[in-house]
Amino acid sequence: FALYSSKGGLGTTSIATNLSHALAKGHRESRVAIADLVVTDGDVRVFLNLKPAYDLGDLVKKLDRVDAELLYSLMTPYREGIWALPGPDNPEHDDLLDGSTISTIVDQLRSRFAFTVLDCEHHMSERTLAAMDLADRILLVTQLNVPSLRSTQRTLAICRRLGYANDKTCVLINRFQSGEVLSLADATDVLKCEVFWKLPNDYRASAGALMKGIPVAEFDPTCKLAWSYSQLAAKLSGVGEPARNGAHRASVRSLRAFLGRTKKA
Repeated sequence: FALYSSKGGLGTTSIATNLSHALAKGHRESRVAIADLVVTDGDVRVFLNLKPAYDLGDLVKKLDRVDAELLYSLMTPYREGIWALPGPDNPEHDDLLDGSTISTIVDQLRSRFAFTVLDCEHHMSERTLAAMDLADRILLVTQLNVPSLRSTQRTLAICRRLGYANDKTCVLINRFQSGEVLSLADATDVLKCEVFWKLPNDYRASAGALMKGIPVAEFDPTCKLAWSYSQLAAKLSGVGEPARNGAHRASVRSLRAFLGRTKKA
């Protein structure tokens, strides 16, 4: 599952970490990976209060000889069967992490873990497109306001141009509350697609969990937001993978060609 929003501040990393936790709780016999693909500014380590010995940059250096043992040794184990791969803090790794490298890393993760959650950068970089291309589901995070919906509208247009199937892109409304100026019907009309899921607005639970560096369900397992994450995880894991034979898997060359034609979305 690749989580993406072209605007920062919409809660993408929070959703990625809490979705990982919900998937792990719902599938206790399985391992769940969360990878932070945001170079130098990734916050997965903050949301899970991690003190990693290694990060994505260390994996890149050893990618030519990676196996299961090496992969696990470079990831940071968390509770509930979650294994995290934090983003690199060193900006020098930016040049090493191209689309081809990200594709190799994602393939390694999906072969070792039952579920992999990718926290993507907030722009259509080559890395982002590689992650989205390999994902079974792309969760487009937005909110019920004009700037967020317009941004999501542009992202959906790019996904359609790339040939992604309609059921691969899933619109997720974050911080939903009744009485908003814009409604779910307005969002559906603007985006020309159904809203896949909505997460309720719960500042107390979200802020409290972040302060402690734990998932919402550990901070307050009885709150509506924790329940919503568990239901989202159940829906995503229960739907099953889309047919991969007909799925679009763009090559790095085509991704670079696309990046040459489009600006950041």
